[in-house]
Amino acid sequence: RTERDAGERAPLDLRMMVESEKVLSGWLVKQGAIYKTWRKRYFANSEQDVYTLAYFVDDKKKAKKGQVNLKEVTSVTSSEEKGKVHIELVTPSRVWHLLATTDKGAYWCDGLKALTHKDGTPAEPATQEAKPTETPKPEAVSTPAQGTQGTATDAKSGPVMATAIASYSANNDKELSFQRGDRLKIILQEEKEGWWVAELNGVQGWVSSYFLAAE
Repeated sequence: RTERDAGERAPLDLRMMVESEKVLSGWLVKQGAIYKTWRKRYFANSEQDVYTLAYFVDDKKKAKKGQVNLKEVTSVTSSEEKGKVHIELVTPSRVWHLLATTDKGAYWCDGLKALTHKDGTPAEPATQEAKPTETPKPEAVSTPAQGTQGTATDAKSGPVMATAIASYSANNDKELSFQRGDRLKIILQEEKEGWWVAELNGVQGWVSSYFLAAE
């Protein structure tokens, strides 16, 4: 009787262990659902609800922009591209595209696979019917140094070249649009905020370093 009861409880105990150890948080870059632009967002779940991965404008988690229902994820895949890890989460309503830095790639991939039970752990049955997904609204971008016109030339060690690992569409006249595979000349690097001034085809503007791989 004791052995049978222990065997019946084992899957639940394993789920509880996974849940307690898989509280995830950190910065990722997310591709929009309708407007295929990329935005840096702070992702986090909680011990109270590990299967809801919410994302915010900053790490204070005050302005929530949306969430991923990890119980709906049917596939988790990843690939490394020029210094970034591309993570793909497949759900019935959407395919989520996320970018992580290489030093955080394993952290996110292993954690997401455990929570979505793609690593062999028992799945947690969904108890509620999935609600229709609301159409996301375009998000505003916060570009550093709004007063700058993108003509700085005081790079720390001279201009360097970088290759775009993803396409990006500018949201204002101070940003620079580019396509995946484009080679950009970096004019100014703002390491603290992760924004650089780059030049492409004679036009200069702000770009996010998350989309570039320095050569």
